[in-house]
Amino acid sequence: MIHIYQASNYVALINKIEKSADTYKANESAPWLLLKGDGKVRGFSSLAEAKDEALKVFAGCKFKRT
Repeated sequence: MIHIYQASNYVALINKIEKSADTYKANESAPWLLLKGDGKVRGFSSLAEAKDEALKVFAGCKFKRT
């Protein structure tokens, strides 16, 4: 899980759907999820794509992996 901060504000997170999750599908084309603070969720095929989108939406944001 990667938490996203803009200045000192927590704005979103990136998470990967694990194979053990109820929502996992074997042919999942977008296993990386960007979950925004406003409740919107977008799926991406790679972590790099999810981070790029976060940088577009939250300019100057920082990533913290947990």
